[in-house]
Amino acid sequence: AARTVNQYFMICGWGSGMHSRGSAIGVLVLLACAPICSAGTFRAPADTPWPLILSSAGHAPAVEGGAADIYIAPRNAPASPDWRAKAMSGAAVILEGGSPLASEFGFRPGSGTISCIHIVDEHNSNLPVVWASAVDIPHDDVPADARIFAKERWTGAPVIAGYRLGAGAVLWIAASP
Repeated sequence: AARTVNQYFMICGWGSGMHSRGSAIGVLVLLACAPICSAGTFRAPADTPWPLILSSAGHAPAVEGGAADIYIAPRNAPASPDWRAKAMSGAAVILEGGSPLASEFGFRPGSGTISCIHIVDEHNSNLPVVWASAVDIPHDDVPADARIFAKERWTGAPVIAGYRLGAGAVLWIAASP
């Protein structure tokens, strides 16, 4: 049975101070891969890995001109009030890295970049999450009300963070999958 966005956020510990044994990677997987909405539709740029990731998990591309349950905003996406309205009405908005749109949601460029290869998951700091190769990520500032799900091992720079917004949520990831 399909679950709603709110049910998954409660499971992941995103609701009213609840703690979870889930992981930051699990939050991303739940948002991107699990059938979180009854329709299970998404909008993602075709030239990114997201259509393959979401389709392999049973989600379908949204009908042209129709609404979606999951929206992927790529790096450098322009700001628009439409995105906030989508989240407020129940969609999951996933932001990749820095952009005018990410800034609109409170994820602002910080100082410098970091070479990231090892991240620490908030819920399981003993889980070794080491990428195949280092990725330079910006050291962005996250909104005060955002929850950091994963950070770079040595500097503590946020890598995955998010917060609930209205009936939906915003999830920011520092690097594209």
